[in-house]
Amino acid sequence: MLHYKLLLLLCAAVGIGQAKTVDVSWDIQQLMVNRDGYSMRKAIGVNGKLPIPPVYLHKGDTIALHVHNSLSVPTSVHFHGMFQNNTVYNDGAGM
Repeated sequence: MLHYKLLLLLCAAVGIGQAKTVDVSWDIQQLMVNRDGYSMRKAIGVNGKLPIPPVYLHKGDTIALHVHNSLSVPTSVHFHGMFQNNTVYNDGAGM
């Protein structure tokens, strides 16, 4: 039983030590895309891509997201799959 507890403690310590800060840079820009295979249309993309590239994180990681708005109008960013515990003011829509 003691070996099991030590192994569990070691695994927890290793997991904590692997948390890192992930730097991501986004350039939000207008693109011309052919999503339906028929005609080109204006769309908003990130780093010249649509759909935007996913960001992969592990539990405990911190994300440093650097956003440059290349649009001619103000914009906001909204995330799915991230809990905004006590930080709902950071979740996209302006107040």
